[in-house]
Amino acid sequence: MSQASPIKTYLWQLAKAAVAALGIVCVSRYLGASGRGEWGLYLFYLQLCLMLVEFVAGSAVANWIARYGISAILPYVFLAPIAGNMLLTFAWPYLAWPWELSWFSLQFSALAFLNIQYNLYQAQGWVVRRNSLQWLLEFAKFLGFAGLLYLWSIDNPNHEVCCGNQKLDGVIRVVSIATLGVLLIAMVRTHRLIRSSLPKKPWPKGLLKEGFWAQVGHLLLYLVYRLPIWTLNQRGDSAEAGVFSNALLVADAFWLFANSFGSVLHSRVLRSGNRAFHARLVRRYTLISLMATSVACLVLVFVPASWFTAVFGNDFDSLKMRCVELIPAIICLAGSASLGHYLHAEGAFKALAFSYGSSLLVLLMSLEILPYIYALDVAFVVLLVINGLQVHRRLDWSVHKQNVLPLLLRWWRLRF
Repeated sequence: MSQASPIKTYLWQLAKAAVAALGIVCVSRYLGASGRGEWGLYLFYLQLCLMLVEFVAGSAVANWIARYGISAILPYVFLAPIAGNMLLTFAWPYLAWPWELSWFSLQFSALAFLNIQYNLYQAQGWVVRRNSLQWLLEFAKFLGFAGLLYLWSIDNPNHEVCCGNQKLDGVIRVVSIATLGVLLIAMVRTHRLIRSSLPKKPWPKGLLKEGFWAQVGHLLLYLVYRLPIWTLNQRGDSAEAGVFSNALLVADAFWLFANSFGSVLHSRVLRSGNRAFHARLVRRYTLISLMATSVACLVLVFVPASWFTAVFGNDFDSLKMRCVELIPAIICLAGSASLGHYLHAEGAFKALAFSYGSSLLVLLMSLEILPYIYALDVAFVVLLVINGLQVHRRLDWSVHKQNVLPLLLRWWRLRF
């Protein structure tokens, strides 16, 4: 089985999701629903800061390395996290966030450099190696969360949930140290590639503009499915924000299959110029992702709500209902995963920005008239439709004017 095998990738992603789920169970029981909501807000701001750095050192780096080589790209993108950290330090007093700068900065820097490592692996076609690194990070976080929960259970035998700043600070420190440790391991494994990038070549012209549009799309997509967490916290409903954060993590588990296939599709498209091959991949992976995710969602409907409470705690008694309400969004995002990865590999960053921007606009308008989860469902339906139309238009003229829609309907001819 090849390094870029979708099944092998999916199995790694499944293992990562299983370990991540155990970590979320531990941190949910440790913090409770309200503390989980505050942790979700912390992650929202952290990822927002990373998104800004990734305008230079984002997902487009994989495309650039594949196109121009390591020595023309890597030395420059390593400067982006350093500059971002300096800017964060300067802006921190004005942000007035209730966390320690030192630990926030440590996790921010470690994640920024680790994301560069992920893109380096993607450009080399090391999909499984990248997935193993991601699994290691989740495993390290799980060990830290389990340790915090164990120590707390000794001091609180009645398991009374109370979330103070000290408990949240402990979670932040555990994740920061785990991320730094995995980053060091990753850099040891790629030190030869990093050394080969020196001396550096001149920075290719026009890449900053391309990286800008690539990251705008990611930023807009991030806001689409994370904005409700910020909205709920701003309304003072941190407990509901905690429940919704866990509902999104359940949804992430369902998106694993689609994202695994999309990641492999991205890598294969980068390394092949055969348009007919691209059309077959998009058709095959999109339908497989849709069908597998739909079956998983059907199983979710029949899972008793008491199971969620037994696993996450009594604070999460409404979690099952939130997950069921998210099913339309789960299926639509699974269907658009391969479409988005194809557009990204083709360098169609403006098209992706248009898709995600339209979805965000629909979300903002829907939030005024619908409950937040239903607004999210509508936004992802719009995303699937627009991405599907854009990919269909591109593949239609690319593959000798062949209509892709009948191919998509012939699902029984799919082969891995």
